[in-house]
Amino acid sequence: MQSSHTLENKQFRFTQKLIDALPAHDRNSASANGEYSDVEVIGLKVSVSKSGHKSYIFRYRHNSKKGMLKLGEHPSLTVIQARQMANDNKNLLAQGLDPAGEKNKRRRVPTFLEFAVQTYLPQARLSGWRCWILYPANSTTACLFTTRLNCMTSLAACGRSCHRKY
Repeated sequence: MQSSHTLENKQFRFTQKLIDALPAHDRNSASANGEYSDVEVIGLKVSVSKSGHKSYIFRYRHNSKKGMLKLGEHPSLTVIQARQMANDNKNLLAQGLDPAGEKNKRRRVPTFLEFAVQTYLPQARLSGWRCWILYPANSTTACLFTTRLNCMTSLAACGRSCHRKY
């Protein structure tokens, strides 16, 4: 009963099992992807491609303009995580902020490695440091190098397990 409800209305309460069971989008359709809506969190959707690839997206309106934000891939991102991300983005909207704009701002913050190579090393002119940065990275240094500078002071509070030792 619920699977026919899912396919006809394209609205249902998301569960891992039901999303796993969604079929690939019709190959003869003019649209590239089919979308299914979660009835629990308004704006949260699953996009299914013609090859069967599934992604969580969040659709919203900000200042009378439609917006869309890709949250992540299924099954790497769970339903619970996708709902939390959608609710976080709703909180940004409630504060008058555009979730896509905020995501772009975060992306523009350089990582530690980008800062070191592009800003610090040219100023320091220390060739020895270049060699240190190019050493093969272990999991700790790889994590450090990929961490955005605005997160450097809050590594202890970060959820990533590799940050917990700092």
